[in-house]
Amino acid sequence: MISRNTALVVFGRLFTSYGYYLVIPFLMIYITKYLGMSAIDAGILLAILNLSRRGLGILAGYWSDKFGSRNMILVGLALEVLAYTTMSWVTNFWLLAIIIFLSGAGGCLYNISSRAILAKPKEGQNTAVTFGFFYITMHIGSLLGPLTYVWFSDKGILPLTFFFSAGVYGIFLLLSIIWLKPSPEDKNKPAIRLKDMFVVFSSRPFMIYCSLITGVWFILTQLYIVLPLYVLKMPNGEQLIAYLNAWNAILIIVFQYWCSRMISNLTLSTKFTMLAFGTLLMGIAWSLCMFPGEYMLYFAISLFTIGEILFIGVVDLLAITFAPAGKSGLYLGFSTCTWAIGGAFASVPGTVFYSFADNSQHLEWYWLSLLIMSFLVSIVVLISKIKLVDFLNKSPLLQVY
Repeated sequence: MISRNTALVVFGRLFTSYGYYLVIPFLMIYITKYLGMSAIDAGILLAILNLSRRGLGILAGYWSDKFGSRNMILVGLALEVLAYTTMSWVTNFWLLAIIIFLSGAGGCLYNISSRAILAKPKEGQNTAVTFGFFYITMHIGSLLGPLTYVWFSDKGILPLTFFFSAGVYGIFLLLSIIWLKPSPEDKNKPAIRLKDMFVVFSSRPFMIYCSLITGVWFILTQLYIVLPLYVLKMPNGEQLIAYLNAWNAILIIVFQYWCSRMISNLTLSTKFTMLAFGTLLMGIAWSLCMFPGEYMLYFAISLFTIGEILFIGVVDLLAITFAPAGKSGLYLGFSTCTWAIGGAFASVPGTVFYSFADNSQHLEWYWLSLLIMSFLVSIVVLISKIKLVDFLNKSPLLQVY
């Protein structure tokens, strides 16, 4: 039987995802087209968003374990409401950077604390399937958000998207205050100390795992960083990027549950293989952008989404498999931090290289570099999984999710 906290977290992901995807996938467009900033400036701002939303993951995971997941969810949602409320009327680069940092910090606290609630073992509850439903509701929001953005854009009232997003976050904040309760695990768990953060660094196998998925996040984050720049130059580019994001969401909604049920029965070794294969598929998908046409873009996004489903289905489950009891939030925080690093490289060096390739009229260089990188990361994952699986199987605290 699913617990009330789990149900609320899974259902609430629909609200927060809707509010996030109403704004963030189009932030690059808003900053460059409506605020008149350069692609490099926009890349820096998105790097700040990635670093704060995921780079604070270690601290957010520590605070979640120390102060309770519920409390950190409430703080995170409140910061998101504040950030989205003020984002629409700020045009100064530095003020916008501060607001984007607050938005990212709030999202980091909320996301890690939510996943920490889902990661707590519960009798009669399949963790892989629970995470699967979490990602399904997330992508229902990611489907509705871009479509709503198109409506606001067509009506010429684009700044209202920020207020609308803040309102959606505000509704879930109120629901969480009323119905989200401190879990028994938060009340009775062993004390976590600041030095526990540094102990994680001494776990060489987990650090190897984090290094591997950093490269995968670089490849995945292209969906939100570089793809909008590429598509914006096409006729009806704003609408097309919304429809591509919507198509990505539809595929995940349809196939994620099936994938989660399958993953729950897989061995650790097979989960690492899925991670590698998903990475390679995403790289192949980006290489297809060398070929012109909207239909090819839809095919590329379809292939990319299959890879994304495989990767997302196992990345958190593998991370918490490394975690001792009472420290799942901390390990999820480290795992999330890799997203920050990969996303930051996609935002700044990635956009710089993309701009150089675009200005040189050799954009195929960029797409081919993603293919090569995905191939190399996949090979290293397959080589490393032997030692990582051996380490996990020998752990006396092993709990496979």
